[in-house]
Amino acid sequence: MKKVLRRVNRGLILAAVLLIGVIIYIAAEQAHFKASEDEIKEAAKAYLNEVKAVNLAPADERSQKAEALLERYWCSVDNNYIYGSTMEDMRDYMENSGQYESAKTELTGYNEVIRNIMAAQNGPGCVRVNVEYDVSMTMDQEDSQYQIYGLECDTYGYIGSINMQTEDPLVCSQNLMLTFYMYEQDGQWKIGCLDAESTAY
Repeated sequence: MKKVLRRVNRGLILAAVLLIGVIIYIAAEQAHFKASEDEIKEAAKAYLNEVKAVNLAPADERSQKAEALLERYWCSVDNNYIYGSTMEDMRDYMENSGQYESAKTELTGYNEVIRNIMAAQNGPGCVRVNVEYDVSMTMDQEDSQYQIYGLECDTYGYIGSINMQTEDPLVCSQNLMLTFYMYEQDGQWKIGCLDAESTAY
């Protein structure tokens, strides 16, 4: 009987130690997230500023500049999400974007509104950042299929097709909910996956 009690007690002690360890780990993760929350939001804002610059670049330079954007702000991760694009998805689109008519479209204006940035933990070492993002693009030719480099990479054009044409055929707008999944690597928060969903419906 004593042997049984000893085994039970050892099991309970081990379970208690594991539980305490998990609690300490979760508390440390939450504390780290809270300390990094402003930095994470600023990283998302900085990325969106660079996205604007890339899309305003000459058409024949966009893919190259977008590739540099990937190298600086993205990291390679396994895609465990149902929706969203990884670094590899973005790169594949850029490598093949020359075959689309939109590759020739020049943007002469890009006015965006960034609002309601919210960040939350999304598992160990990962955070989710939601951004409401409205953009109005002025183009040198009518193009409702244009996809925003650095945000969209739908090779079938489903996302690009929701560009809303205004009264001016050279101006298109999008209302997007951006969801960034970001990971901390070498002291920097980088994008592992990004979902750009239209809120225009």
